Amino acid sequence: MAKTLNVLCVCQIGVGSSVMLRVFVDKVLKDLKVVDDWSIEISDVTTAGGLAASSDVIIANFEVAAVVEKYGKPVIALNNMTSKKEIAEKLGDFLKSW
Repeated sequence: MAKTLNVLCVCQIGVGSSVMLRVFVDKVLKDLKVVDDWSIEISDVTTAGGLAASSDVIIANFEVAAVVEKYGKPVIALNNMTSKKEIAEKLGDFLKSW
């Protein structure tokens, strides 16, 4: 049985950019064809603490990443949350060690 990658996309408010980031992460995971199954949750910074326990990785911009690192999960910090290239590079690196 393949394991499911659980991704948590976090932005400051938990609405706009995290939803957009979820779309980009989903596209990148489809393109990478490395993981068979995944789930992507979205959250604001405050709620992320509760969701982090069931996540394998947290993805956020650099500003938010500095805050969510305290949850003890791997964090992918992005310069540009709309760059599929950056997401693919950093998520691909994470998946190599996952």
